[in-house]
Amino acid sequence: MALSTSKPIPGRLGHPQRLGDSIKAFVQRAGLERPLMEQRILSSWEEVVEGVTGDRAGVVSRSERIQANELIVRVSDPVWRHRLRFEEQRFVKMLNEMAGGQVIRSIRFI
Repeated sequence: MALSTSKPIPGRLGHPQRLGDSIKAFVQRAGLERPLMEQRILSSWEEVVEGVTGDRAGVVSRSERIQANELIVRVSDPVWRHRLRFEEQRFVKMLNEMAGGQVIRSIRFI
């Protein structure tokens, strides 16, 4: 892991920090933690849905957005929409684990 070993900047503490710790602190201070977690969920949908169903459900469905702790997923095939509803809680659990925290509570298949 990289350590910052440069000379201290005037007016700042010169303690070395791990680069990952510095980035994490910046993300938290900038209020980007939640948006990054949401983006992880949106970009992980295809992998998760195909892993659970064992089929190509990612081809007929796509994550669109997260609104009020609910993932909105567009499904082009009504049969798949019905099938995916049965696995909703499993998807929620897996997606939250991939995101690193509780981001969504439910999924709306449209």
